[in-house]
Amino acid sequence: MLQQTVIGSIYLVPRHPNQLIVGTTVEENAGFDTQPTTSGLLDILTKAQDILPAISRLPLIEHNAALRPTGPNRLPVLGTTHINGLIMASGGHSYGILLSPIVAQALSQFILTGELAAVIAPFCPHPAPLPKGEGV
Repeated sequence: MLQQTVIGSIYLVPRHPNQLIVGTTVEENAGFDTQPTTSGLLDILTKAQDILPAISRLPLIEHNAALRPTGPNRLPVLGTTHINGLIMASGGHSYGILLSPIVAQALSQFILTGELAAVIAPFCPHPAPLPKGEGV
């Protein structure tokens, strides 16, 4: 049916023979409700069928919804906070998994050296150096 992952307004990920993971939707102002909605599911399946019409022959095995941590303006929150010793790495939204290698590298460098990398500085809620002795 499908041999490789397709990424666009949704994603299609092939799994076992004749199985497909289809996702993503963002429902603004859903709060902390993780119950899938009919409109969200319909939106995803309609887009998937537009990309791959044969999807209509597959059974719907499972559906779910999850929360994606998001910072202000859908930007991540990275670096020091107003709480002494607390360093944040959150709010990556749907890109969090893709950004995790650079975030881990930059925050590890910060913890070890006290130097905040320019790439994450705009996302730091409390841009202050670590106090002496706070690094590893």
